Amino acid sequence: ANSTSAILQLIANQGFGLDASSLNEVRRAIMAGITPGRITLTTQEVPSGKNRDDLYSFMQQGMTYNACSIRQLQLVAGFTAKQHIPVSIRIHPSEGGSGESLSRDTANPYASFGIHLSQLGKALRFAQENHVSIFQLHQHIGSGGSPSRWQGAIDRMLSIIEHHLHLLPDLTSINLGGGLKEARMPDEEKVQPSILGKYAAEQVKAFQRRTNRKLSVTVEPGTYLVANAGIV
Repeated sequence: ANSTSAILQLIANQGFGLDASSLNEVRRAIMAGITPGRITLTTQEVPSGKNRDDLYSFMQQGMTYNACSIRQLQLVAGFTAKQHIPVSIRIHPSEGGSGESLSRDTANPYASFGIHLSQLGKALRFAQENHVSIFQLHQHIGSGGSPSRWQGAIDRMLSIIEHHLHLLPDLTSINLGGGLKEARMPDEEKVQPSILGKYAAEQVKAFQRRTNRKLSVTVEPGTYLVANAGIV
């Protein structure tokens, strides 16, 4: 969402990848010299024409496509199956949302972000029937929420995966989204990433012992990195 190339390059040079919310943000990152292989696209868009051509081109160059609806999954199914390109799926866990306000709570019952848990089985069966490889499941419960909510989201995510594991033969990664709380006001307490990281590692290792499935973990710390970087 930051249009300044120097800032994008600064972040990328620290070893971070970029999470884009539109094709234009992907284009902006590429113009800043960041390769598509370090970009994930999580968007509500259902592109057509040149935009769809660009989407396919970015995916061929290594960009991760994070499908946020069954419609989007249908859009890329034929292409990804033919090109043997794995994709990610964003799920709506249907509960456990967090955030500093309702508008920033992306997992509340009325939020439109991600494939709703009640439709996940349908989406995964569609992927399996159409030879779409799902390598990652993603969720984002909201920005600025409490650490306990974030811990709950880890547990819920792994439980959802375990329930659908038979439909996820290629799953190797989970993206737990963002929302790591930064203390921007004097009365706020910032989250401790080391504590959440330790908790996530323990739960993922326990999951591996139960299922014999090893998963890598990705998070999106965006606000945590920049919230106190400057003032107006």
